This record gives sequence, structure tokens and C-alpha cells, in this order.
Amino acid sequence: MNLHLVRMNLNREELIRFAQYHNLLRSRDDDFGYVLHAWLKSMFAEASPKPFYFDTRHAVCYGYCTTDAETLAENARAFADPLAHRVLAQDSLAGKPMPPKWPIGKRLELHVRACPITRKGDTEKDAFLRALDQWVEKGEDPAEKPVRAQIYREWFEKQIDPGILILEHVSVEGMRARGARLRRSRASNPSGLRTIERPEAHFRAVVTIRNSEEFTRMLIRGIGRHRSFGFGMIRLMPAT
Repeated sequence: MNLHLVRMNLNREELIRFAQYHNLLRSRDDDFGYVLHAWLKSMFAEASPKPFYFDTRHAVCYGYCTTDAETLAENARAFADPLAHRVLAQDSLAGKPMPPKWPIGKRLELHVRACPITRKGDTEKDAFLRALDQWVEKGEDPAEKPVRAQIYREWFEKQIDPGILILEHVSVEGMRARGARLRRSRASNPSGLRTIERPEAHFRAVVTIRNSEEFTRMLIRGIGRHRSFGFGMIRLMPAT
């Protein structure tokens, strides 16, 4: 399985212009998740990197894909909408092939920006708020009141298949209780968008690989939900 890590610098002003033209920015709290989703589709169609991570401070986008950077750039030059293509800083699309096989027993450090939600039926809810609901239902014992960081750690641990990775350590490096997002809505409205709110947490974990092929599939899939909107990409570092 050929997997590539790609990196691209974006022109922030052109990205905002692209978002405004398509009526995608509706909130001061917007993290560009839906904007980047729409822009990547406009640039690379079905070859779009997913999951991806957007460094908002430096306007740099990283992502995994099965198409190499040279092919992505060539197809974008040929087929991308000009307004979208202007967002990409000139000659900034770079990539590298990821290891075709990971050594069993190799220790790695994972960094993940994830959306810790749980589903009940068709309803999604912040994992912490759902834990609070359960605490209230059980009688609100002060000694058992949920702690947000702990609930998020437990959520993350459940995302790790022990047949793929041995989880040695996980910590919550940062979190935001609620964040406004934009996505397509089935309901009729002028822009076809609706505002939704999702929690955000940044995790750091130390793991050991147990299954090389499935670990590559895990990189392609990402962790948690809303991976098309900037959540769930696994960024790798050597474990120290």
C-alpha cells in the first residue's frame, strides 16, 4: 500500500477569499475545517489528502494520501478551479513516501487533534457531556463527578485497537470545550450550510506497533469522527 505524507503552504488571504466566495466562513470561532475540506476537494477532487491537519498559525496543511505530491500538483494545475489554485503557495506542495512496512515492536509518539464525541442512535454528543448526563442519572455523587481531561483520555484509549498498537501512555495536551464548524445541511437554506458544535482535544500518545499493515491502514483512516474536517490525522514522531 503506497502512502504519502504531503505538505503545502497556503496563502491565507487567498484562502479567506475562496471561503468568502463560497460563503463558507460564518463564525469567528471557525477553525477552517470545512473551508479546508472544500478547498482540498476543489484542488484535488477524490485524491484529496484525508485525514489532514491544518496549522492555523503558519497556514500549513499536512495530510496523508495514496497519490504522490508530483501527481497532485500536476492534476491541480490542469483541472483545479483558478480561485482555488491561487490559495496554494507557489512550489510549496511537497511530499514523501511513508515506510511501506513498519517494524513490529517499534515505539512511536503520536500527536492527534481529535473530536472526542460519542454516538447514541443518530445523535452525536461531546463524550464529556454524555458522561455528565450519566453522572446526573446515577445521582450526582461528588466523588464520581467526571473530569473532562480524564473522559477524553478514556475516549482516546477506546480508539486504539490493542491488536494494532500497544498503548503505553496518553495525555491531553490541550482542549476546547466547544468549537463552531460548518458543514452541508440537508435542510433547505440559502447557503446549504449549517453551524454545528464539536469538542476539540489534542492528544499525545506513546505506542508500540504490533501489526504493521493495519497500522498503515490506521494512518489512512485517522482517529475518531469528522476526519474530513481537519480532525483525526495521526502525526508521528520518534518516541523518546
